[in-house]
Amino acid sequence: LRFGVLSEKLFDPIDDPIIKERFKLFRQKNIKLRIIAGSEKKKSIRQDLENYKDLDIKVHHFPQQIADPARIYVYPNQAVMIFVLYPDENGDITAIKFKNGLVTKGVVKLFESLWKISIF
Repeated sequence: LRFGVLSEKLFDPIDDPIIKERFKLFRQKNIKLRIIAGSEKKKSIRQDLENYKDLDIKVHHFPQQIADPARIYVYPNQAVMIFVLYPDENGDITAIKFKNGLVTKGVVKLFESLWKISIF
């Protein structure tokens, strides 16, 4: 599960080293990826999805006014949540990793609720 897309692409170039490794795992384990992004990027993200046809990716959108400069990655089966802020005024990235089943479960419930009210 992922909240947030910051660039015009589905996966920001800053994510490349991580994403390439993750994609191998996604393919091997047939993992589904669900993303909630701001609606202002809907067209470019839809076009970018063509590059990832071999992956099971679904994207929903929210109005831009509620988007923010953060991403939240949730790995429910590992009880892990990673909260990432991109970047600050110095260009620094901040990442906080939570390995806590209760926190992860709460964020999954939030994601599921937002997923239901977001648009395709």
